[in-house]
Amino acid sequence: MPYIISASEKTRKSASETETKALLYLMNFDEHSSQIHYYIIDVINDLSGHSVDMINSWDVQSKGNKSPSPKTIGKEIVTLFKNFMSEFNFMKSILFLGGVSSTFRIDESINIFGIENVKSSSKTKMIEGLKEEAAEKEYIEGEWITDENIDIFLDQLTFVIDDKGKTEYVRGIISLKTSVIVNDEILISIFDSIRDVQSAKKNNMNVEGKSLNSLTDILRFKRHMTSDEIRIMALNRIVNTNIMDKGMPICLNEVIGHLSKNDLKDVVEDCKLNISKALFDKNNSDNFWDLFGEIYTLITDNPQGTIEKIFILINKNKINCVHHLDEMAIKYLVALIMEVII
Repeated sequence: MPYIISASEKTRKSASETETKALLYLMNFDEHSSQIHYYIIDVINDLSGHSVDMINSWDVQSKGNKSPSPKTIGKEIVTLFKNFMSEFNFMKSILFLGGVSSTFRIDESINIFGIENVKSSSKTKMIEGLKEEAAEKEYIEGEWITDENIDIFLDQLTFVIDDKGKTEYVRGIISLKTSVIVNDEILISIFDSIRDVQSAKKNNMNVEGKSLNSLTDILRFKRHMTSDEIRIMALNRIVNTNIMDKGMPICLNEVIGHLSKNDLKDVVEDCKLNISKALFDKNNSDNFWDLFGEIYTLITDNPQGTIEKIFILINKNKINCVHHLDEMAIKYLVALIMEVII
């Protein structure tokens, strides 16, 4: 029986701050973050995460209300319940909340928790809200709404209370060296860029009423982002911001450390100039970021690799497609990315 997409956001086309925080939570702070490759925007829920082979999946509902009542929370988890009861298997159902009332949690110091940390009176109200909302939804089968099914669903539900600012969520995207200083303004602009891309994905194809025979069918709607795309988006902003201000990456010494002081200065300035030209060449930007992504992937896959080794591994067709960059400039770019992420 195919899964019918329903209750996708028909009117609100912009990703909220809470939705972007939910995405970055799943990407950086969930216990399974390293397994997640695809982030699907507003198809089967606000957000769903999937492994690269689409075998393992995570279902996420996000709500920005700072103090929803337990009954309201129950109503808000109806789509999570629908997906839990569907033929698709999810590793985890997650409700990402802007906050909860002071009477909701047993231990208010815990911001990631299961139903065991919800007060019994709040749990009762939450179940009441879920049953009421489920009964009103055409996409919820009446036979699903049983105490047994709801108890099993709630036992695997994870509540996440937003307790971080934009900058903290962004810092988790790339394991930045402590020596790399990135000011909050840049981090916030990265967060806002991710939010804008997330919003744009909501406008890709109308999905309401469409059917899915398997979760792999979701990719055809072009409403997904990948972990690599998000990391590269963040990294290119950091590198772009610092490239003209920073001195030579220390690891580049292995390549040009033998040069005289004057020659060294000339090489560094030439590399910066050439990379800047490539960065701002709008007619060739896709090829530049394709090369950038290739370098990033090679470095993360070969963390012990030298600059020379990484350079040798780069697809030469990708190098040839990027204007302005000679061999030395590409090695400088490799060193620059290495300095940020390793």
